[in-house]
Amino acid sequence: MRDSTPQGFTLLELLIGIVVLTVLASIAYPSYRDATIRSRRSDAVKALTQLQQAQERWRSSHPTYSDSLSELNVSSPASGYYTLSIAGADAGTFTATATTSGAQVADARCATLSVALAAGNVTYSSKDSDGHTATNCWSR
Repeated sequence: MRDSTPQGFTLLELLIGIVVLTVLASIAYPSYRDATIRSRRSDAVKALTQLQQAQERWRSSHPTYSDSLSELNVSSPASGYYTLSIAGADAGTFTATATTSGAQVADARCATLSVALAAGNVTYSSKDSDGHTATNCWSR
């Protein structure tokens, strides 16, 4: 005797499954993207910390802080998500900045992270892509 119950999926069941998957993906992807962008900020924090330490080593044997990454033997992170720069280096101050590049440019909320030394005080700051002060960019 032959079983007459149909096997497999109907087109309607398949379309409903696709719709459900699409809705789940549209909810999950932005959360994943935000988490990825936030996690990449650790590259900037690490690079700026290394640059700050290299500046202190340099200053221990020179009359001023360096304004050259090559003199400090420091380079932008190999990941390519940030570009480092130094500004205003003299005997008592310097400002090191990590600016988003590559895929990290999507991080418009924290486009630049900076560490500045002035009169012995270290200041951490960040700006969005429009140049306005941003908050919570240095939080871990």
